[in-house]
Amino acid sequence: MKMTNFKLDNSASIDNTSLAGVLDESQKLIVESFEAGPGFPMEIDKGYDDESWTFVVDGDESKVFNCYRRWGVMRVGCHMHSRHLVDEFKTWLSRVV
Repeated sequence: MKMTNFKLDNSASIDNTSLAGVLDESQKLIVESFEAGPGFPMEIDKGYDDESWTFVVDGDESKVFNCYRRWGVMRVGCHMHSRHLVDEFKTWLSRVV
């Protein structure tokens, strides 16, 4: 079975992504080991941090996974057509460090 690979791409558009899951503490540390991109500085009062990490499926950059913190919890958002890959994304994150 072929494993899906992802790559960091903080320039990928996160427009129309929505919450798809929460990352546990160890995954939070893995995500934080990547270079951060801009987060949501205009929404700090809503609990968002000013950093985020955006990943795409290697070979299909239309599948975007945006990792961000809100109220201290690391979340992952994606487009509706990518939700079936969230568990694969979490598995990949746990392998890359």
